Amino acid sequence: MKKLFLLTITLLTILGCQNNNDNKSEFRINLTIQDTTDIDKVILLTQTNEISDTLDLISNKLTFKGTVSEPVNAGFLINKTIIQFPLVNDKIDMVITDIQKKKFTIQYLNSKISENLESYFNADYLENYKALNAIVATSKNDQEIQLNKYREDSLAVSFLDSLIVKFKSVDPFNGLSIIVSDLSGLIGTRNHPEKIEELFYLLPDTLKNGFYGKKVKKYLDGSSKIAIGQQVNFSFIDIYGNKLSISDFKNKFVLIEFWATWCGPCIALIPEIKKLSSNSNKIQIISVSIDDDILKWKNKVKELRLDWVNAHYLQQDINLKDKFFITGVPNNILLSQDGTILQKNINISEIMTLLK
Repeated sequence: MKKLFLLTITLLTILGCQNNNDNKSEFRINLTIQDTTDIDKVILLTQTNEISDTLDLISNKLTFKGTVSEPVNAGFLINKTIIQFPLVNDKIDMVITDIQKKKFTIQYLNSKISENLESYFNADYLENYKALNAIVATSKNDQEIQLNKYREDSLAVSFLDSLIVKFKSVDPFNGLSIIVSDLSGLIGTRNHPEKIEELFYLLPDTLKNGFYGKKVKKYLDGSSKIAIGQQVNFSFIDIYGNKLSISDFKNKFVLIEFWATWCGPCIALIPEIKKLSSNSNKIQIISVSIDDDILKWKNKVKELRLDWVNAHYLQQDINLKDKFFITGVPNNILLSQDGTILQKNINISEIMTLLK
């Protein structure tokens, strides 16, 4: 699971603190590249696409200047390698020590954005959550399943609560909007819109209405619309060109499983889904791929022998990812026999129990 633009950085010294909401200031990046062999230019890009600056390499030292409207994920593109880092309006000294291995040091004059983001992305939450999820998948009885599902949920809530406490006393311009956006698509935490909303409301209006804030607002709006008990019906074209509808599977449970060929946890779930598919008289599985590469998706379905209904999220009249406000995979929605939402992000082992 995860994300569309992951921040994977090694950071050294972070100095000082200040209120960073002065968007009239500018950033100044003093960049040093230790090995400039075969490099003729360096391109600065931002996730918001508001900055795209190219400098020809004359020496191993370059200076980039400009203004960003909010803290943003950015990257230097050097010979097809992107070195990612958080960009704010501040004086930044950066030394790239190994381009291929994406190693660098970075120092901000005032901002603590890197300190906060490093702490967030290096937290052991996701590792612990996946470990619990693996236990759930191999649990032998209902009591054990429910206990570990409770532990999973408690872990997600505790992680969110710790962030709420932290950012009540931390300048939100130091990375909160990026973090909240990531949480809305992160396994476990994405199931708690009420907690993410608490973090969202710690943002000032400028960040609520910014690039990341709008993504979170869309997630929150969607979470309130796709609720348990809501009736669901839509038509779609499957991988073979057949026109189907949710109503075609009445009197069965329907599991809509969102996945992607590049998603490791999604692939790991497939053996469990295959076991579930043996109950085809009780449940219909519909796997919905969010892949951009259609051919790769079709080939993967064939390779993995996914012999249930398969569809792509982009349909002629509907975007299934948007309809169900899917912000990350794996993700699923279980419908009851009458087409109402029974559960979201339910564990496969729980469904097996339900079908007994």
